Amino acid sequence: MKKHDYSADYFLFILPAFSLFFLFFLIPVFNGVRYSFFEWNGISATKTFVGLENFRNILNDKIFFEAFKNTLKFTVVHVLTVNLLALFLAVLLTKPSVVGRNFFRGIFFLPNVLSLIVVGQIWKFFLGQASFELGKKIGVAVFQIGWLSDPQVALYSTIIASVWQATGWYMLIYIAGITAIPRELYEAATIDGGRQVFVFRHITLPLLIPSLTICIFLSTINSLRVFDIVYAMTGGGPGHATETALLNIYNTTFNSFKYGYGTAKAIVLLIVIIVVSFTQIILLKRKEVDL
Repeated sequence: MKKHDYSADYFLFILPAFSLFFLFFLIPVFNGVRYSFFEWNGISATKTFVGLENFRNILNDKIFFEAFKNTLKFTVVHVLTVNLLALFLAVLLTKPSVVGRNFFRGIFFLPNVLSLIVVGQIWKFFLGQASFELGKKIGVAVFQIGWLSDPQVALYSTIIASVWQATGWYMLIYIAGITAIPRELYEAATIDGGRQVFVFRHITLPLLIPSLTICIFLSTINSLRVFDIVYAMTGGGPGHATETALLNIYNTTFNSFKYGYGTAKAIVLLIVIIVVSFTQIILLKRKEVDL
């Protein structure tokens, strides 16, 4: 009896997903690469071919490099903070002795269902006028800090809001990883007299490396392309103190009407994200194998 050839069926199943990927990712990337070689305002029908001139201009763009520095600072602080906090909450909320674990999991996850624009507006209100008025009434200096107006503090204010929004999501990933660890390992460690720190270091953490890999990877990529929450809270100000790479690209493209130059910057950012992503995967996978 002739066997059924499933290759056509497989193709039909992946066709919708591939079509969306081709339509909404590959075509825009291709057009972005093409436009990066032109001087164009994004409106007129006239495009002037300038070759690599847009990429050469990037090398002399101090504001873009400052935005990139802000992005890297945001990424480092955000990734470390959100993963440490999410891991701590995951370990705490998987302990049988904690009452109302599911309730608290829901509470911590709740900010994640809000859009980043909404989160930005909420924290803009809290750290702006509300914080200032509260500081005047109770006389506590910390509330009178210019959370959004001080160039030295504003970027960290956006990180606080971003961590508040994202922690619940990464917490659930860590919880899934912890609950997948066989209980027998913990029971054996308890019988042998292992302390909680020892159990975490030698059982929980090594077996959480796959979850850790996912969380660090996702938080890094999301941080490198941060836009919404900064746009909503500060708009990149004061000055350019909180302007990130993606926000700089947005301003160049849609506010300065330098569409070709903006897409050239976007290509540079895309290359950086790809390089960081692959480097991160290789290093974390190597660590996973070692453990």
